Parts: sequence; structure tokens; C-alpha cells
Amino acid sequence: MKVEFLKDLIDLRDGEALLTQKVVKGQWKLDINGDHVTDDRGQWIPITETVPLTLKHAALESLSAIMDEDQRLDQEEKLKRGKLMEKICFSPDSSFTVEEVALIKQRIAKLYNPLVVIAAERLIEKKEETEDDGS
Repeated sequence: MKVEFLKDLIDLRDGEALLTQKVVKGQWKLDINGDHVTDDRGQWIPITETVPLTLKHAALESLSAIMDEDQRLDQEEKLKRGKLMEKICFSPDSSFTVEEVALIKQRIAKLYNPLVVIAAERLIEKKEETEDDGS
């Protein structure tokens, strides 16, 4: 099954892309005096920008997240998820198995709010319907 990971997830409320924050590499927040702003551990705080949330981003974040139920995952399951993340990153146009797509959908549903879940489902189901039609 093909999945369009590079497409934006669309907000059902307004038809616009859902947004997320992305760190701007190598740029840090500065205060009025030009000093770096730090967090409570003394780490510099990076500058972020708002970007559209893609299915790729949501899938990678959800597969890499360690939630409470994941605390006891064995090496085999972690490797399975890691290999799926590699496939999404480096071969997003390849075919994904029904099991891989189901895992992606399950993980997104556990990590994200309902707006992201429905947007991901619609994008994936739209692609499934197109393949079923032979288009």
C-alpha cells in the first residue's frame, strides 16, 4: 500500500493545514540584552517556527515516542519500529504493508489529539480507496 507521507494533515474545521513547531537549527532565543535565554536547566532555548504538520512528521513522532505502555518493549519491537521509521524517512514512496499502516495509525491515535487522528485517517483512507479503485 502506498501512503502519502509528505502531504500536510488538514484541519477538518477550516480545511487548512494543521500546524506544529519546528526547531530552527543553530538559532537560539535572545533576551533584550542579546544574551541567550535559558530553560530551568541552563540550556539555551532554540528558536522555533510554525510549519504544516505532515503525515510523515506525525508518524515519526508517534513511532519514536515512548509512552507508559512502551516502558517494557523488547529489542525486537523497538527494532521493528526503528526500521519502519527508516522506511518512512528514506523510502516514503515504497509500499507499506497493512500491518505497518495499522501500527502507524495506532501510534498516531495514542499520541495525538482527535483532530490529528482524523486528519491522518482521512489521508490514509483516501489513498486506500484510490488503490482499491485501481486509480
